[in-house]
Amino acid sequence: MGALGKENKDLTGVAIGISVLINVIGTFFFPRLLMVSGKEYGPAIIYGDYKNIWVYILSPILGAVSARILYKFLEVTKPAKPEPWHCNICNHNHLPFF
Repeated sequence: MGALGKENKDLTGVAIGISVLINVIGTFFFPRLLMVSGKEYGPAIIYGDYKNIWVYILSPILGAVSARILYKFLEVTKPAKPEPWHCNICNHNHLPFF
């Protein structure tokens, strides 16, 4: 696994936009949903209320795993390079014309 190639950078903005959209739609149904889960850790520590903190710990992990699976599923592969063929006339290797 390497760095993102040029062909994959085109979809980066779309992926970020969709994740923000899903989070915004989620706040409609769950008013305590936060974009930054770290905002939940401070009050939980101060007030000693750890009842729902597992959601904020587990969600980023599940999000990262699902993003990796989705990335692998949608990964753009490079087209195969044509094999050069040996020319008997000039004694060099050439790429096919088609």
